[in-house]
Amino acid sequence: MRKNTNTRKYQLKTVEKFLKNPLIYVPRRYIGDLAELAAKLPPHKCTNEEKKPFVVFEFENLDDRDKAKNVLEVNNIHYTSGKTLVPFRLSGNVEWGVPFPECEELKDLTFWVWPESLWAPNSFTLAYLEHLRKA
Repeated sequence: MRKNTNTRKYQLKTVEKFLKNPLIYVPRRYIGDLAELAAKLPPHKCTNEEKKPFVVFEFENLDDRDKAKNVLEVNNIHYTSGKTLVPFRLSGNVEWGVPFPECEELKDLTFWVWPESLWAPNSFTLAYLEHLRKA
């Protein structure tokens, strides 16, 4: 995308935020001893730029980030998570879902069905048909 001169820089920056490794931003005012806090967290990379009001902890995976969030919460340390994309589950064991075929030794699952997910296609179809009627 960077080679495509038609792509605007703000678009690239927005997309890149979601493709970064899992991050946690901790405001400096909530950190007493940085080394002590870092020792309590799962393996990570710490970026501590003195001019910024927060310290960034970067993790290799979402599980480690979630463990770190638990450590911060237990220690009453406020934080903000980065915008890393997270897996989106489409199946589960809720009764109101559509039955999911047995697959890879998984049984009795359902697809989650959200009635509001149908609004967009219905709204589009209605708007398109109305446009055709007026044309």
